[in-house]
Amino acid sequence: IDHTRKIRHDIRQQLTVIKGMAQKKDHTALLAYIDNYLHHSGLQAVTTICDNYAANSLIQYYLAQAQVYKVATEHKISLPPKLPMDESDFAAILGNMLENALEACKAQTSGNRFLNVRAEMVGSSMLALSVTNSFSGLIEKEGEAFISSKRTGHQEGIGIASIKSLAAQYNGITSFEYQDQKFTAKVLLNF
Repeated sequence: IDHTRKIRHDIRQQLTVIKGMAQKKDHTALLAYIDNYLHHSGLQAVTTICDNYAANSLIQYYLAQAQVYKVATEHKISLPPKLPMDESDFAAILGNMLENALEACKAQTSGNRFLNVRAEMVGSSMLALSVTNSFSGLIEKEGEAFISSKRTGHQEGIGIASIKSLAAQYNGITSFEYQDQKFTAKVLLNF
């Protein structure tokens, strides 16, 4: 925890150096600096999961976090380097799906913990995302809204609300299904 706290504190300085190298377009020095930082910080360099940078980064991060909490993971990702949508919107959707899933797994006090991620283009105009995870079996809803266990005041979870809102911008469909101790969030985006 202390090591992670130090890394978080120092990241501002690291990003300043990285930004300077990127502005100079010194890719060789930039890659060497990042490799050195990863090695000395204790962070692991991980293998490439898919060609899309945003998906690759998010999935690597959450799979590593899942490993720390002894959550079994599976993934099947087939995404091109460039998606037909704003990368920040995509990152917000996928990131919220993964964060919610991992939080649910971490809150589990019994049973097997698991997190499965699927992402693929369906033809050239649709993107399908699916995250299935174990959870405690307890869900609180008000109408169609899932009530957050992290927020006070009986409020809808911000992550799910964000996923729904962003999916709507891309003529998307969201689906949240649960049974026993298995929760599945699905998003289909149309371009």
